[in-house]
Amino acid sequence: MRRLGRPWVVESLDLAQHRVEKVACGWQHSLLLTHAAVVMSWGFGGYGALGHGTKYSTGAPSIIDALLGQHVVSIAAGSYSSFALTAIAVIPDHSSAGAGTRRRRWMRNNGHAPGAACGTAEHVQGRERSTGGVLWSWGWGKSGQLGQGHCRNVLVPRAVEEMDANAPVPPVVAAAGGHEHLLVLTKAGRVLSCGSGKNGRLGYVCSTEEWRLRSVEGDAAGNSLVWVAQIAAGFAHSALLDHQGDVLTCGQGAHGALGHSFPPPAKKAGGRSLHASPISDGFLSPIVADCPLFRKVPLPRQVSRVVCGGFFTAAVVDGEDDLGLLVSGSEVWTFGRNESRQVSFETLLPL
Repeated sequence: MRRLGRPWVVESLDLAQHRVEKVACGWQHSLLLTHAAVVMSWGFGGYGALGHGTKYSTGAPSIIDALLGQHVVSIAAGSYSSFALTAIAVIPDHSSAGAGTRRRRWMRNNGHAPGAACGTAEHVQGRERSTGGVLWSWGWGKSGQLGQGHCRNVLVPRAVEEMDANAPVPPVVAAAGGHEHLLVLTKAGRVLSCGSGKNGRLGYVCSTEEWRLRSVEGDAAGNSLVWVAQIAAGFAHSALLDHQGDVLTCGQGAHGALGHSFPPPAKKAGGRSLHASPISDGFLSPIVADCPLFRKVPLPRQVSRVVCGGFFTAAVVDGEDDLGLLVSGSEVWTFGRNESRQVSFETLLPL
């Protein structure tokens, strides 16, 4: 197959009559969600990642029949696994308030933000609001990352109905897939995880694998993890954003992706940071050990968004203007593996 070095329009007969709302990408496959709550997939079909009931690959978006009729509100992809969220109930929002006001109200009332990771708790264009939903999973299940209670591949979407100890899965608003693990955020702001426990990526000390979702109870400081706002998953590490705007990470620390080795930020007169993107290269850092419990990343100010790449992490941080006044989302801080300048253009490390 040839590589495409420039943007290319994705076309198919299934896609012709739809407006795309969301896209999610795995290692070699892609998902999209349309305005009509239709999910399509294309790319590598091995392990059942496309959800069409076969292991065949396809080069054009094709509708996942098993999700037709479901009110799908969001999608996500791990390396070779796929996830969808379907709404349990949708409440019309008749407020005339703007999108920013709705977002603030959601944060205040529910403790997490729309659009986090796989999940959004707000319907497309903000016209309706979901009360939480059902998680569906399919594809590669080698380490139990599908949450289905086994480690087999699943060729068509199946609802994730039970946690560990046969407890029902609570309403879900977000999900994030790593290589062999899954993070889930519930409507109550709690974090669940399953899959490979290697390197501590699940957020708790466990056996080699967890085949069903299990609650992440606390962090490395002994605090309970409640009212979590966002979740994100890398290849072998995990990140979350709590309601106070702090980022916590766990899992593989070999590349510096956890950010636990940050030096205190240098300051100018007036308290402003000297730089907006400190580099934790994973080769020179003194602390690159794995961490099985979520631990706070020492960032200088409140964070509004956190995302994970394969072996690095990025956070959108509130900054300051020339007068020292707080500006929301004005800086991007990155840390982790940097051999291709994915963390910072300032330094290029040898392979």
